[in-house]
Amino acid sequence: MEIAFDTNRPEMIRKHLNHVYYQILAVLPDLMDLGLFFGGGCIRDLWNGDPIKDYDVYFRELPTAAQLDKIMMTLRESRTTILGNIEGKLNVVKLNFILSHHGLPSDTRKDFDFIMNQNTYSPQGENLWIESTDHIENKVLVGVKDSRSAGKLLRAYKFIARGWTIAREEWMALAASEYELMIHPATNHISLTDIFKNPMLEAASS
Repeated sequence: MEIAFDTNRPEMIRKHLNHVYYQILAVLPDLMDLGLFFGGGCIRDLWNGDPIKDYDVYFRELPTAAQLDKIMMTLRESRTTILGNIEGKLNVVKLNFILSHHGLPSDTRKDFDFIMNQNTYSPQGENLWIESTDHIENKVLVGVKDSRSAGKLLRAYKFIARGWTIAREEWMALAASEYELMIHPATNHISLTDIFKNPMLEAASS
């Protein structure tokens, strides 16, 4: 989904996610009292003006069994939910209701994998938190210290393939590498090309 980029990015993010929030409540009004908030990549991509693949929706309070049944029924009817006319276009996007984490946005952010994903927005109160706009704009991967998020290495590969870079220390911590990585001396970052230029990987694949 293409996003209309606005120089007033915080206000643009609030406006966009408020609209998505009310479209969710139009489909699932029983969720209003659960303190829904958005987190992670949708805010990151909105900040950079990148296409949004999905919205991660978190809860301050976990849904009751009846509310959860209704969510699941809605999602079973379609794997995606039509969220109406956003930025002048009819869009069909994926909603991820995150049930493995609940509580305050500040607590949820601690368990995100990378700093560039440590973002939350609470429509009730319009509270927007972005941990580091520098990491987002420069597309640099830095892991969240003591995060319990699993699968960081695989996710790092995916982001690197999309043009993100990762500092040497971060890569070594993630990969516990058994081979010498080729580091850009000027930037101290590696790219996907550098990884696959490694003689150890070339020998293994031949």
